[in-house]
Amino acid sequence: MDNRTRAQTGQKGTEGLSESEKLIYDFIKSHGRATRDEVIRELKFTSSELQMNLIPMFHAEIVKEKSEDGWQYLVPLK
Repeated sequence: MDNRTRAQTGQKGTEGLSESEKLIYDFIKSHGRATRDEVIRELKFTSSELQMNLIPMFHAEIVKEKSEDGWQYLVPLK
């Protein structure tokens, strides 16, 4: 769900996320940032499961991927 759709339904922040998406978001937020491998290892997701859960969060601009010191990190935006 993108930001426009979320705004039309009155959803803000992490409202409307699935349980898996909330789990991933909470992990990233609690660490300030996390690599995909850290999320996969700690939350026991497969790479494809993580990707499927990240797509809606990217579209809703809740999480973004950021390059830092040669590493790709997932960072919370809300």
